[in-house]
Amino acid sequence: MDVQDRILAIVNALPSQTVPGRTILQKLIYFVAVKTADKGLQRSFRPHYYGPYSQLVAAELSSLSALGFVEESSERLVNGLTRFSYSLTDDGNEVLGVILNDEKSLFQDINDVIEEIAEHDIWKSTMDISAAAKIHFIFSRSKTPLSVPAIEEHAEELGWTLEADKIRSVTGFMESLDLV
Repeated sequence: MDVQDRILAIVNALPSQTVPGRTILQKLIYFVAVKTADKGLQRSFRPHYYGPYSQLVAAELSSLSALGFVEESSERLVNGLTRFSYSLTDDGNEVLGVILNDEKSLFQDINDVIEEIAEHDIWKSTMDISAAAKIHFIFSRSKTPLSVPAIEEHAEELGWTLEADKIRSVTGFMESLDLV
């Protein structure tokens, strides 16, 4: 299953079958890569403003949109920013059906991970899911357990701001997914 297939499977697996934002999609794919032990995809993620980011994922999402498999819609937010949302088109659902026949086991694994994530409202918040991904990214590169101040320090080294309250608030989510 390639990156495009994973994107289609993740969008389909969400209860709303819509991903409310590019950043959220990046973090969902990051967590799916971690939980399904996809080391190749995990290596494509680099520190970025909102946490782990993959240029490969961004490029494949753009391709899926250009091919007409994913619909990208935009919404102007009150702060002047634009949020992009993603859902599958009829053609995207058709392609996904073919993938499902070829990759049943991995497709089920992705569904299971997304179901676990969707049990928590954190995935709907760009800031919260980004914080969780940042924390996991930091933990995954540490050889020892980290305290909250140590996480804050590592985050600063990566150009991220993670406050103690935010770290504590996403810990339950991460524990429920066995990410810490």
